[in-house]
Amino acid sequence: MPEFTIIDKRHLEAAEGWLGLGIWQEANEELEHLTPQLRSHPEVLGVRFQIYAKAEKWEYAIEICCQKIHSGIFTSHTASTN
Repeated sequence: MPEFTIIDKRHLEAAEGWLGLGIWQEANEELEHLTPQLRSHPEVLGVRFQIYAKAEKWEYAIEICCQKIHSGIFTSHTASTN
């Protein structure tokens, strides 16, 4: 799994900040700026799940859960965040 660059980490943190404000659209836009190889990173998937949950795009949220289960990165923390 590739490492986060400082710029990637800032985009991820910005996405989390937008989610904290309840603005999932901006959070999603921040994730679009990430290095493509990082889009399947567990931290990114966790934020992406929260975006889909806020947007009530449940079919996409379920896909994220399935990805995390199959890759062994689903945790109790992930299950409780939405």
